[in-house]
Amino acid sequence: MTSIEWLMKELYTEMNLSGDGRVLDEILEQAKEMHKRETIKFGYDFFASIEESEECIITKLPEELYKETFKKD
Repeated sequence: MTSIEWLMKELYTEMNLSGDGRVLDEILEQAKEMHKRETIKFGYDFFASIEESEECIITKLPEELYKETFKKD
């Protein structure tokens, strides 16, 4: 469970929300997509900064690393 999924679950539980949760699910999916974009952008920014200052071999793109890190079981 990602931190975003945990937060949404806690909000739903603690706020005693009722209903089918479709709106909350839409918000969750939007938040997860935003997190994905931010994480991948961070990866590219990080790779750019170390390429300039250190010798580095990059074997995977940030998108690949993201998929490996956040894949569903």
